[in-house]
Amino acid sequence: MATPEKSSNRVLVSNTKRSIIFYVNLGKRMLTSEEEVELSGLGNAMSTVVNVAEIMKQDDCCEVTKITTSTVSVESHNGKKTAQRRLQIFVKKGTKFTPPPPRQERKPAEEAPQN
Repeated sequence: MATPEKSSNRVLVSNTKRSIIFYVNLGKRMLTSEEEVELSGLGNAMSTVVNVAEIMKQDDCCEVTKITTSTVSVESHNGKKTAQRRLQIFVKKGTKFTPPPPRQERKPAEEAPQN
């Protein structure tokens, strides 16, 4: 079984932590500085990885270059190792790629007047 190595151009997708649009925007931002970005997900997050790649592809911002599946050993919270399925989709900049606008800083909410 393979063990995941660290990579600066990898988006680790979860199906419970963030919305799909978050991962789409993150992938687009990473494509501004990287030639290729890896979208990766384990287990039930595999369908989310496919959705993220499809949305990016429909926006013409990327092209899928490679798709791989594998099984990795993951240690659970109780220390038991289990085998998990992993899907990796590699994408590169598409012909119509335009960098996303810069992120705007959130302003702190104004304090409500107290009576």
